[in-house]
Amino acid sequence: MNNPKDFRKRDDGVIVNKNTKDYQKARRRNALFGNEGKMQKTFIEVEDMKIRIQQTRDAEISIKQELLEIKSLLVDILSQNNNGV
Repeated sequence: MNNPKDFRKRDDGVIVNKNTKDYQKARRRNALFGNEGKMQKTFIEVEDMKIRIQQTRDAEISIKQELLEIKSLLVDILSQNNNGV
């Protein structure tokens, strides 16, 4: 028969067996890094991704602006050639 001390209730209300390998791994991982450290790492990764996405969008906008400038210059050159010839 199972000992009641082998079980515990998690914060989300789920009852878990403390003798399982997964539970022991999680205990060791949390002892080394802690849940907050894990969440902090994830938060930093998300913030880095947001920065990279914003930089990519900024680069796309600047490329589009440069293409529009090139297009307007080409239109000017073509209109001058048509008028001059």
